[in-house]
Amino acid sequence: MSISTDLLRPRKFCCQKCKRALNLDSEKKLKESVNFIHSSVNEIIQAKKRKLENDGANDLLLRFLGAGLDDEMVRDMVISFLMAGRDTTSVALTWLFWLLSGQPDIEKQVVDEAFSINSGEKSLNFDDLKEMK
Repeated sequence: MSISTDLLRPRKFCCQKCKRALNLDSEKKLKESVNFIHSSVNEIIQAKKRKLENDGANDLLLRFLGAGLDDEMVRDMVISFLMAGRDTTSVALTWLFWLLSGQPDIEKQVVDEAFSINSGEKSLNFDDLKEMK
């Protein structure tokens, strides 16, 4: 992420075009990073396709795949969701924990409820969260 934001800083356009054409420095790192992200997301998509064939589970990614979109379009949508959720989720969680830290009684209720649903043996899943008040 920092590579792409660094490239947004003011720069000499001609120099950057040369770096891109010759695959040098920051342009090379950016290209490698983009290729890594694309291949990682493509692996996830292929795994989901296999899962869809085997058990018919239903989540957002499987809905995209079931809508007849090609893999490249699905990959780009997944990356957009990840990038959009990255900052907003961290900000929301930061506020949540800050607010809970000022209300120890409510914090205790949240922790107790989480442990009543799941004794800490595994991570909470979506079904567990639906049981919470």
